[in-house]
This record gives sequence, structure tokens and C-alpha cells, in this order.
Amino acid sequence: MLYPAAKADPGRRFHALYDKVCRREVLQRGWVAVRANNGAPGIDTTTLAQVEEYGVARLLDELADELREGRYRPLPARRVLIPKPGTAEQRPLSIPAVRDRIVQAALKIVFEPVFEADMLGCSFGFRPKRSAHDALQVLIEERVCDQSVLKLLRVILRAGVMAEGQMLGARGLLPGEHYLDSGYPSAELLVGARERFGIALITPVLLDQSSQARAAAGYDRAAFTIDGDAEQARCPQGQASSSWSRCTQRGTEAIVVKFRGEVCRPCPVRSLCTSATRGGRQLTIRARPLQEALDQARADQISNDWQDKYKLRAGVEGTVRQAVAVAGVRRARYRGLAKVHLEHVFSAVALNLIRLDAWWNGHPLDRTRTGHLARLQLAELSLTA
Repeated sequence: MLYPAAKADPGRRFHALYDKVCRREVLQRGWVAVRANNGAPGIDTTTLAQVEEYGVARLLDELADELREGRYRPLPARRVLIPKPGTAEQRPLSIPAVRDRIVQAALKIVFEPVFEADMLGCSFGFRPKRSAHDALQVLIEERVCDQSVLKLLRVILRAGVMAEGQMLGARGLLPGEHYLDSGYPSAELLVGARERFGIALITPVLLDQSSQARAAAGYDRAAFTIDGDAEQARCPQGQASSSWSRCTQRGTEAIVVKFRGEVCRPCPVRSLCTSATRGGRQLTIRARPLQEALDQARADQISNDWQDKYKLRAGVEGTVRQAVAVAGVRRARYRGLAKVHLEHVFSAVALNLIRLDAWWNGHPLDRTRTGHLARLQLAELSLTA
């Protein structure tokens, strides 16, 4: 249906595509395409066989829920070097995780009919010094105005690439610290980057989502003492857990710790610990090294020292945003590497002058965005005043 609509009206812009990406049958077709390619695992080391063992339907349902609820976050692609046929040179290849390849395939299924409608029968290739990404970027901007699907596309493009640490280490390029935004972190990445490459990831991790932690009242997970060797936990009142069960939740290995209802029901501080009416308190934790990394990261990121350090990431994002919005560096005005390089130099000089002027005159570089509801509230306050 998309192709005839795009073909019949070359000027039509599509504003309702995201719901099609989230559809279960589209994700199923994406999985079929990914499985047919039989690709290598991504940075999370998850293979196609492991996905089938976990359950394809189960994974697709989870992806659909994450997409609909806006919780989907792609992992960085794994960078490997493969030989060029007939030469001794190597070229880089980026391998996304299997779950990310499924989402990308679903996006392709939805976008492709729109793109094909604008392609001529004689369009066998692209112009010199113009890549396929350039052409698709133009088509996307001209044809698609669904902000949800554009946001998903930007998140995928910004996921980045994580190269093999051995290659960077051989060149002496391994950083001691690497700054990421909140879309990337996981316990596996925190531990893996430290153990394999000696890199400390500076990134905000997801905080404890229990009701006690969100309300900042009662006993959250940090209030319990975990003994991984004995496979037992103790509550703040000194009571020991009754079970320690390993499980898989949404594709992630976890440990569920339970306390007996007979112990929790007569507890004098029960209301601070659990709202369960029949059973006792239940905790979900990760394996010891992963849980310790999460606990340490959560404790660090609420400190003033960590927040001052993380401002470097905000500075990088602010510079990128200013370069795109003010200098327009996302798209070059000229053709040829020398001219584009000169344009970038001029843009950098302009940004430095703008920032110096703002610093000397005490003007902020950009105003804080005010949402629609906040503007309505401010307007109401001004009328009542």
C-alpha cells in the first residue's frame, strides 16, 4: 500500500510509519531476512542459534513492546577487519547485534516502498563522491515526517561502533575513560569494557526501579546484604532469604531471591519493605560481578564529582548540536575533499568566535527549551497576574 501511494503522489510526505515498524508481522519478516543472511554475532556475542534457543517469538514480542513504549536502545556495532579480495588490504565491517539487525530490517521493510517509488529505472548507481547514505538521507527528509520513526533512525545511526580493543591497544589508542550517553550502558558493557580493554565507561546507568527506590522511602535493593558464595540474602532486619533461583528475564540472565511469607507478614517494618499481601519480599539481581558494577555505578553517578565529570559529555553534545544548527555541517555545501575540509575549518573558527562573544558578554549559548504544557502554564500565570 505504501508503494502505490508514494508513486501516485511524488510530493506526498508520510507521517504514520512508526506503528508499522512495531507490528509483529513486520518484525517477523525482519527476523526471516536476518536469519537468511546467517551473520556473525554482534558486540553482545549473541548468536542466531542462541536466539532460536531463547525463542524467536519471545524476542520479537519483547522488541515490539520496547519499540511501542520507547524503551528500545540499540547496542554499538562490533567493528572487525576483513580482507579485500585480491589485495593484502583490509576493510572495516560493522556488525550490529542480532536484535538490532531485526529492527533495522523492519525499518528497511517500511522505508523501501517509499524509496523505490522515487528511484528511476536507470538509477543503477550513485554519483561520484556521493554515497548511498547521502541519497537516502535526502529521500528521508523529503518523504518522511513521522518524528517517531525519524527518532528511531537517529538512535540507530548514533549507536556507534566499538572496535576490537586489541587493535586499538596495539596502536596505543585505548582510552582510560570513555563517555557514553544513557542509551548505551548495561552491566555487561561496564564489566566487559573494564575486563577486556581496561576502559572505564562514564555513563549514567538505569537506577533501581523498585517502588521503594522510586519513592525514596523504605528498603530498596541496596538495603539488603547479598552473599553470592552462600547464595543467600539478608534483609535489614537480619532475616535470611529462603530461595535463590537463576532465570532469564527478557533475554537477560538474572537471579530471583525470595523471602518466606511467614517471615515477612509479622515483620514490624513490613510496609517499608513490600506491598505483597500473601508472599514475602522478592529481589531480582544480576550475577555478582554484574551486580557489583551496577551498584558501584549507581552510587557514583549521584555524587557531585561524577556529575561534574560527566559535564564533558554535555559539552560534546552541545558542540555537535551547535555545529549542526548554526554552521550546518551535517551537509557539505561543496564537492571535493579540499573544499569540504576548508568549510569545516571556517565552521570551527565561527563557533569559537560565537562562544568567545557569548563568554565575554555573559550571554548563554542557547536557551532552555520550554515544552508546550509549560508555555500554556506560563501564559495562564501571566494572565492571572
